[in-house]
Amino acid sequence: MHDYYQLLGVSPLASKKEIARAYRRRAVSRHRSELLQLKDELELMQEAFETLSDPDRRRDYDLQRELALSPADREEEARIRREGRLRAKYAREIGRTAQKLGEQSVAAHAGMMQAIGDEHDRREARETRLRRMRDVLRMALLVLVLLATAAWFLLSR
Repeated sequence: MHDYYQLLGVSPLASKKEIARAYRRRAVSRHRSELLQLKDELELMQEAFETLSDPDRRRDYDLQRELALSPADREEEARIRREGRLRAKYAREIGRTAQKLGEQSVAAHAGMMQAIGDEHDRREARETRLRRMRDVLRMALLVLVLLATAAWFLLSR
């Protein structure tokens, strides 16, 4: 019996997505000089992919594989599963802690962020007032130039 997990290079805890990725990676990475061996290996990898991608077939395969394993191999598989569950537990715990720290950080810095936002709004309002004043001064200067031109034209006649 072939070990499909080893053939595809995935853990027995691998997701369907990881199995598909490993299958594609293995199928593409084979060298052309191994063409004859590659055909047999590709057929075997295709069988592994189809078996491990179908939940019912995968369950049956895992049961057959479990029965075929030696006691030492079974213990190793159990250890891998325990470690996987332990890692998942720690990952969830780390995720919760990170979320709490993020919430605390947001709460602690909310006042500072509000002050920064208020300062930005004040500066933006000031710049808007300055732009309007500049526009009014330009208009006034234009009117003065037009009046001066009109006065000069009238006086020079």
